[in-house]
Amino acid sequence: MTRATRMTVLCAAIAVHGAALFVVHRSMADITVRERLALLEPARIVVGAPAELRRMIGSQQCPGLAATA
Repeated sequence: MTRATRMTVLCAAIAVHGAALFVVHRSMADITVRERLALLEPARIVVGAPAELRRMIGSQQCPGLAATA
């Protein structure tokens, strides 16, 4: 093997490893962002329902409010 062939193979190997490291880094960053978004709680949830259903739900005790009180 000549010196030029060895350098070409070395450069190709470095490029492949660099691309692999970039892909791993990018996927780990995406996972971190998804975990942070999963921890966020919505400030308010609005559910549209017919009047009869709203009265039934309104008359029941909300377990989320009972836990905080």
